[in-house]
Amino acid sequence: MKELRKFVIILVLLPALFITSCKKDRPHVEPVNHYQVLTNYLQTNNMDLPDLLSGWVIPAANVVDVANDFSVPGYHIFDIRQQTDYEAGHIKGAINVSLGNVLNAAQSYKDKPILVVCYTGQTAGHAVMALRLSGFSDAKVLKWGMCGWNPAFTKKWDDNSGHTNGNVANGNPNWVTTASPAPTTYDAPNWETTAGDGAGILAERVAAVLAEGFKVTGSDPVLADPSAYQIINFWSETDYLKYGHFEGAVQMTPINLSNVTNFNPAMESLVYCYTGQTSSMATFWLNVLGYDVKSIAYGVNRLNYDGLYADSKPTYHGAENYGYETGTGNTVIDHYGILKTYMEENDFDLPDLLSSWVTPASSVVSSATDNTVPNYHVFDIRSETDFNTGHIAGAINVTLGNVLTTAESYKDKPILVVCYTGQTAGHAVMALRLSGYADAKVLKWGMCGWHSDFAAKWEANSGHTNGNKAAGHSNWVTTASAALPTFDNPTWTTTANDGAGILAERVELILSEGFKKIGSDDVLATPSNYQIMNFWSNEDYIKYGHFTGAFQIKPIDFSNVNSFDPDTESLVYCYTGQTSSMATFWLNVLGYDAKSILFGVNRLNYDGLSADSKPTYHGAEDYTYVTN
Repeated sequence: MKELRKFVIILVLLPALFITSCKKDRPHVEPVNHYQVLTNYLQTNNMDLPDLLSGWVIPAANVVDVANDFSVPGYHIFDIRQQTDYEAGHIKGAINVSLGNVLNAAQSYKDKPILVVCYTGQTAGHAVMALRLSGFSDAKVLKWGMCGWNPAFTKKWDDNSGHTNGNVANGNPNWVTTASPAPTTYDAPNWETTAGDGAGILAERVAAVLAEGFKVTGSDPVLADPSAYQIINFWSETDYLKYGHFEGAVQMTPINLSNVTNFNPAMESLVYCYTGQTSSMATFWLNVLGYDVKSIAYGVNRLNYDGLYADSKPTYHGAENYGYETGTGNTVIDHYGILKTYMEENDFDLPDLLSSWVTPASSVVSSATDNTVPNYHVFDIRSETDFNTGHIAGAINVTLGNVLTTAESYKDKPILVVCYTGQTAGHAVMALRLSGYADAKVLKWGMCGWHSDFAAKWEANSGHTNGNKAAGHSNWVTTASAALPTFDNPTWTTTANDGAGILAERVELILSEGFKKIGSDDVLATPSNYQIMNFWSNEDYIKYGHFTGAFQIKPIDFSNVNSFDPDTESLVYCYTGQTSSMATFWLNVLGYDAKSILFGVNRLNYDGLSADSKPTYHGAEDYTYVTN
C-alpha cells in the first residue's frame, strides 16, 4: 500500500516538475518597440525633421524657363490637384498625380528631382515629405503652389490670406502675446506594424499616412476653442511673443527627435507656422511617427498677416505671370492682355500719348539771332554724316535704337527729337513717352522745318513741289468706309512677366527693328495687298479721298485697336506721316505688324489739303545751324 501511495505521488509531481523546468529553459522575449526602431533608423539616416527641412521649398522664379514657354526643365513636376483643376491650367510638362500615388509615380521619374505643385504649397508639403522619407531627398515644394505661378489660380490665397481678407485674429481673446507654457513630456506613441526593421517600418508608415490624405484644419475653429487641442507654434520665441499665438500654444522650434515626446500621442495636436507650408511638412513627419497631428491651414498669414508683412516675414503677395497649359497642352499666358491692362492703368492709351507730342521750330528756338533750343535736350537721330553737315546748336547725335539709353543721362529737361522730316522722330518720341519721358516731343517737319538747306526730302516728296500723286488714280476714291472689322488679339511671348517689364521689353524690341514705314506709291498701285487705316475724321476721309478699301478710324485706342488684323501687314496714314509714325510704333509695341505711309496725304493730295489749311509742308524757317 505504501508503494502504491509513492507511485501516485510521483505521477502527480512529474508533470509539475516538467512544466517548471520548461519555463526556466524558455528565453524571455521583449515585445518589439516599433517606435524606437523607427526613430533610431531616422536618426541614423539623417531623417530627423531639421535634416528633411533643408532646401525643401523653391519659388517659381527659381525654376521657370521663361524663354521656353515657361517650362521647368530642371524638374519632373507632379501636380497633385484635382484632375479638373489640372486640366483647366497647369505648368507645361506637369504630370497629374494624386497625393496617395506620388511614391508609385516617382519610381518612373528618378533622373531629375521632383517638384510637387498643389493649390497653395500646403498639401504639397505632405507629398514632398513622403518623397524625402522614401529616398527622393531632392524633392521640393513649389512655393505658394499654382497661386504663385499665375494670377488665374490665386483664389485660394486671395480668399484666405490677410492681405485681402483682413487679420481674423485681431482682437480675439484667444490670440495672445503671453509667454509659452512649459512643454510636457509624454510617453512615445504605441502602434503595430508588420515590418520588423527600420526601413520596412518607415515605408509602411509613410504609405499609411499618405493613404489618409492631407492632415489639415482651418484656423477659425481653433481660434474659437484652442483648449480643445494641443497646439504647437513652430516659431522662434521672439516671433511667438511678437506676432501673437493661440491661447495655450506651446512655442517649439526646432521640432526634432530629441523633443518630439512633447507631443501628446493621446490628443489631437495642431502645428502652425507662417504660411501652412512648413507645418504641412512637419505634420506629415509627425504622423509617420504615430502622432495624431494636423497642420493649421494658411498659418498666421490668415491670422496676423499685417504684423508679418510689416517685418518682411513670409507672406503671400500674389502670383507671377508665368504661362501655363490647359488639358490640351496649349500655352495660354496672355502677354497682350497684361500689357494692355498696364498701359490703360498708366495712361498709355494712344490718345493720351498724342497729347502735345509735336512742336514747330518757331516754338522752341531761342531768338532770331541766337538759334539755340535752350529748354530742351535736342536728340538728332539722323546719320552721323548728315548731322555733321549741319545741326541745331547743342544737339546730340543719337541713333534711333539708342534713344532710351542716351535719355538716361538727360533727365533735367524735356527731350526734343529731330530727324529729317519729323517722321522717324515719331518712333523715337513714342518710345520715350512709353518709357517715362512724358514730355518728349517731335520737332515738326524735322530739319526740313529748321532751315531750307535741309528741305530736300519734303520738297521731293510733298505735293507742293511734286504734284499730287493720287490725282485721277483709280485706287484713290471718295467712297464711304466699310465698317471696322474685329479680330482676335495678337499673340507673342516675352521674358517679362509684369506689365512694366513687358512694356520695356516690347519698346526695346521695336526700337531695334528701326523705322516701320512704306512708300505711298507701292500702296497706291496695289492697296488690296494691305489692311489700310486712314487716321482722319470721316469728313476728311470722304472729302480728300483715300486708298481703295482703306478704313476710316479715329481715334485709334484700346476700344477699337482690335480692328487691326494681327495676321496682316497694316498701314496707317495721316496728313503728313508724322502722327502715323507715332501711332505705328504704339501698334507695333502691342504686337501688330503696322507701318506708316511716308509723307501721308501731303504726297497724294497736297492741293486739296492746302486749300483748306490742313497740315501741309510749306517750307522751312531759316534758323542758323552749326556743322561739326
